[in-house]
Amino acid sequence: MCGIDDEFKNDYLNSYFESLNVSEKEEDDWNLMILKSLEFRDFGDCKALINMLDDREYVFKYRVILQKKFEEMVKWFLNGYMGIISRPIPPYTTDQKKIDLLSLYILVARDGGYREVTTENTWPIIARDLGFGYEDGDYMRMVYAMYLDVLEYYYKFKSIQEKVHVKEMANEVDKSAEDKHRKTRSEGLDQNGITDNVYAGTGCRSLSEDREQT
Repeated sequence: MCGIDDEFKNDYLNSYFESLNVSEKEEDDWNLMILKSLEFRDFGDCKALINMLDDREYVFKYRVILQKKFEEMVKWFLNGYMGIISRPIPPYTTDQKKIDLLSLYILVARDGGYREVTTENTWPIIARDLGFGYEDGDYMRMVYAMYLDVLEYYYKFKSIQEKVHVKEMANEVDKSAEDKHRKTRSEGLDQNGITDNVYAGTGCRSLSEDREQT
């Protein structure tokens, strides 16, 4: 069963995909077409890609292009969004082995996130799962902290911010409906007052007087 977070992400992705300029070419795979058309101009583009990563079957099927897009996203986030241009993308180990940022992100998310992995000291296992030695665990931790931790923070912050905004909008709609109902009710009471005055002018008993007699 999908939770509120899953529904929110699905709604976000559906509206986001509709905004992409995807043209029909020779390809029939819409997922692939959407990924190829994805560019990073604001943080909403980052949110869209990160939301896609919740589906493990999707990640497995489109891993090659997702790896490329994930690196593009990290580069845009660090260089364009944060103004950090001193970190090479993709990162490499001291013996010049490339570190797959997408796999690093997914593995850490699987184990509960950066702080949980650090608290449980499972970075050596993360390193091993990435194809490195257990001794490279601390290096993986530093890479995650330098490249992905702030990105993850902004993603969670923006997601919460949007949920709060949606909730505030819903509250405004409810308040507007309540005010309208109150106004309609007030107008009805005013109409009763006018009716009472009409009856008083003709010497007849009004509805209010009848109620008082009762």
